[in-house]
Amino acid sequence: MKIEEYCSRLGWYLVTIPAGSKGPTKFGWQQPEKALSDPAIARDYYERNSTHNVGLLHGASGTCAVDIDNVENTKIIFEELGINFSDLMNSAPQIIGRENRGKLIFKAPPDLVTHKISWPSKCGDPRKTEVVFELRAGSVQDVLPPSIHPDTGRPYEWAGMPIWDGLPELPTQLLTLWKEWDRFRPQLMEMCPWKKKAEFQPTRKPRPKTDSTSVIDAYNEAHDMHTLLVQYGYKPTSRNRYLSPNSSSGLAGVKLFDDGRAYSHHASDPFDSAHSFDAFEVFLQYEHQGNVSKAVKDAAQLLNVTQDPDYEYDKEAIEHGAKVAAQILSKPKKKNRGHWMVCQKICSVYRASYKMWSTITRSRQSNHSHNSQSKRH
Repeated sequence: MKIEEYCSRLGWYLVTIPAGSKGPTKFGWQQPEKALSDPAIARDYYERNSTHNVGLLHGASGTCAVDIDNVENTKIIFEELGINFSDLMNSAPQIIGRENRGKLIFKAPPDLVTHKISWPSKCGDPRKTEVVFELRAGSVQDVLPPSIHPDTGRPYEWAGMPIWDGLPELPTQLLTLWKEWDRFRPQLMEMCPWKKKAEFQPTRKPRPKTDSTSVIDAYNEAHDMHTLLVQYGYKPTSRNRYLSPNSSSGLAGVKLFDDGRAYSHHASDPFDSAHSFDAFEVFLQYEHQGNVSKAVKDAAQLLNVTQDPDYEYDKEAIEHGAKVAAQILSKPKKKNRGHWMVCQKICSVYRASYKMWSTITRSRQSNHSHNSQSKRH
């Protein structure tokens, strides 16, 4: 192949690189107007400088690269996110410079910038890190074949899909990861198997202590989070990570913790983004659309848990008071003093009814408390 074909057939902008180097040295090489875009000029330059290397200027060319520095660690991350590594590697042209590394080239939407993820070194020295992969775009360049690699002395090569048929679009999963890097980066750091301390640990969702608390606790004790997530359509990927059925990105963003709680990074999920959620929250959102009282009632029936309200109305006492009041009001009213006496009588009846209701309620609560203590003993 001839270097000028990158310009004539693909419309790429090229940067010149001195022999034995992987990067340009001319000041302002990032500027498109200083790059080679005219096929005739590119041909003339490399006829005069045949040993020089050539690079692809991504921003001006409308391209981007997924640069994989550590294949095994990249596989760990992609597997947890639900990205099929093998399918991805076969989906785009690759630039091969060294073994066990890869660089995929895609079309790039505007305004992408470069991101890098590095994990701590296995040696235990906190000052040392190793690059896992880079998402390269904007004012950066990548060395193109047939340039000579300065370390191996061998030429860069193309692999995978042919470039001359046109570059593929950036997959949705990678595009989401790229655009929402600040949100995903803590998750990518957490995926490092030898990282000592988790970088992301959401707090529990606070709940006031009420009669419903015992029902919620009982529901959480009786239900396994993994089973519930699968039941409601969440797809396990790896290491306690799940892809939400509501996801539009295709990236697995639900993390299950060792204590049975979970957290969703999916904005489309019905959970509080500020806190983790428990099994009852899944039941609450997917079965009752956030209606707490209905969810608690159904959970109590499901688990055969008795709920004792703080108070109850005595139906018989209220009905009796209403009948007496109706009888009094139905009698002929007398003016002035007679009317005042009727009102007094009604008030007396309601006071008596309330007193009766209070006595019965206290008695029932006392009996229930005694029975509960007896059962515990």
